[in-house]
Amino acid sequence: MKLAILTIILTSFSCQLASAIDIPHGFEALIENPPSISANHTKSHKFEKPSVILQSKDFIALITISEEKMGKAKYQFRTYSKIHKLEVSGEGELYENYYSISDPNSEKNERRVIDKGSKLVIDAGIFKVEWSAGSYIYFGEGVTAEVGDEVDFRIKIKER
Repeated sequence: MKLAILTIILTSFSCQLASAIDIPHGFEALIENPPSISANHTKSHKFEKPSVILQSKDFIALITISEEKMGKAKYQFRTYSKIHKLEVSGEGELYENYYSISDPNSEKNERRVIDKGSKLVIDAGIFKVEWSAGSYIYFGEGVTAEVGDEVDFRIKIKER
């Protein structure tokens, strides 16, 4: 009985928290199905530092990728929507998972890889961007990338 009462109290509390911010329908729809900025990518950015700031006419994002080990990494993001004037944040995992196929009798030692369930997309709330081991991200026209941290991210939001 005590567990049921606690569940009702917690559910009521989380509903109150969720309704504390008025989220426009367009913003909620964008989060549910964010567009890819990697489609027809013409640019890439290699993470020399752990964080990068991506910017377009619609958003400013800070993406931090943890140290990559064996083709796996974790990421955190903060994305500010210039249109809706709201910020969304979160985290996720990235990894490459491939079969490597080769012909041991081939003189050229050629290999082919087949994806067997990689997770290569950073979902940054209101957009998605493709990642690859070696700490690269791929994005299209209209997006810029630069090294930055939380302080730089906050400054860019105020400058807009």
